[in-house]
Amino acid sequence: MKIFEKRSVAAAVMVLAIVAGVLLGQARKPADTSAPSTAVVGTYTYTYDHAGVLSDKTMKHIDAMNTSLFAQTGAQIMVVTVDSTGGTDIVQYATDLGNRYGVGSAERDNGLVIVLALEDIAQNGLKGDYGVSGGDGLYKYGQELTSLLYAYMEEDFAAGDYDAGVEKTFDAYIDSFADFYD
Repeated sequence: MKIFEKRSVAAAVMVLAIVAGVLLGQARKPADTSAPSTAVVGTYTYTYDHAGVLSDKTMKHIDAMNTSLFAQTGAQIMVVTVDSTGGTDIVQYATDLGNRYGVGSAERDNGLVIVLALEDIAQNGLKGDYGVSGGDGLYKYGQELTSLLYAYMEEDFAAGDYDAGVEKTFDAYIDSFADFYD
């Protein structure tokens, strides 16, 4: 390899190797966009029915709609049923779950968590409670998110038909998110 013993040849080879590396790196560089990523990779579960009150049909509906919602907006809606929040305020419990599971787009902070706690005592003194918490990116919609929860959940929740209440409430949020992101 006497050809590489000359400094000029060795320097030229090194420069060509560096240029080739830079060009290869640029060719494989992902597209630089300022929009948050909403690419859906893999499958996700958005329902955790620890209390055993949701039908498979409702859980599959929530998962399927969330996949589409996330692909379009980066938003996600998680639904959790539990027997009890263990003394934690239900809205704080929902907030903690949203943060732990990373619900919604991190860039847009637009995750929403609905929690039903069937054995907790609500503020009105009755058995059973529900609440909702949304990321900071949803606060601009004000009380509408809480209003939707009470409007669509209350009647079915009071009747013990949690599955129907969750499905109606979830669908109302899906419809609202379509308006939010138009």
